[in-house]
Amino acid sequence: MDRYDFERALHSAAKTNAENEALIIESYIGVASTGSKAAQQNLFNSINKTFKRNKCPWQGVEFTSTSDVKQQPDGRLWLSKMDANTFGVVFKYLMLNANEANQLLNIGRDDNGIGAGEIMLAYIVENIKIGGGSADTDLELYNEKWSPIKPPSGKCELKEAQISKGMLQNWRTGAKHQGINSDYVPELTALYDAVKYKIKEINPDGDGKDMAASGGWVNEWGTVGGKRFKHIQNLTKTDIQALSSSERDFKIGPGEEDNGALVIKFNDVELGKLSDSKTAEKIKSIIETESSVRTFTEIQNDVISAVGDISTPFLFIESKAQKIVAFHYYKRLPGKTSELQIYSITQGKFKYKIKPNRV
Repeated sequence: MDRYDFERALHSAAKTNAENEALIIESYIGVASTGSKAAQQNLFNSINKTFKRNKCPWQGVEFTSTSDVKQQPDGRLWLSKMDANTFGVVFKYLMLNANEANQLLNIGRDDNGIGAGEIMLAYIVENIKIGGGSADTDLELYNEKWSPIKPPSGKCELKEAQISKGMLQNWRTGAKHQGINSDYVPELTALYDAVKYKIKEINPDGDGKDMAASGGWVNEWGTVGGKRFKHIQNLTKTDIQALSSSERDFKIGPGEEDNGALVIKFNDVELGKLSDSKTAEKIKSIIETESSVRTFTEIQNDVISAVGDISTPFLFIESKAQKIVAFHYYKRLPGKTSELQIYSITQGKFKYKIKPNRV
């Protein structure tokens, strides 16, 4: 084969792989939207076209079925429940063909709508359906009648994460946890607002101007310990009270109406006339709000407690260089900062880090 034949062969193989992946993703969407046994079979058949002899690499692999995990004739598994034990068996089964398992892990990785590992688990476990549409979890388990199994053993969130400094990090929670973002991210912004003018590095009128741009301190905070967080995460209640910017923010001056009658402004927003009793009430409310600003430690404690109050199981695929390292399972996320912590805030949402819990 000359160089040109070789290049044509490579081009043909790349085109075939791209077409196969497009077909797999189309099948994946069908599984997510319908959840039917036929859609699941279609996904299985589509993926098999990427393997040698167009069949499942696990077909015929020696495996001893258990009461909760049974091997099917076509090489797939059937689970009676999702928990640490059954996912431990699934992990060991996948690792019997590690190269093919890693290939499955990375199908659709460039598609933001597909979570890493979803296609792999829907492929290797016949009765795992990928959550879609109105589903509030990533994975759903079905029984022999193809009816959903009730939680907790029938539902599970799925996340991919890497270990750094002893913790699985840089991941978001599921749909049931979204209210936590809207409840607590604004509290951190209130903390910043209370001290921003008294800390030189974060003063939006000075050195901190760039950090306040593009959603900084509102939706974009970066990682805990990073360029924003490091200035406020260790502040105590005493520090916050001493640095409170209340005096800096209230201004008295002539208004634009009523012949320049004196008005009160807060953060350059007019509250009302100095002579109006309603203005005094507004000032009182602002001062009370600022005096109730909480420390990062207090806010994080409540965030983690709220996460732990939600009884959703989580499966983590630990990976390194886009290869599977281990599975970690939690019947529910812990509610203690000794085990679970805030990792960062991006797009107005918390990301977390958690202590490993290998199956």
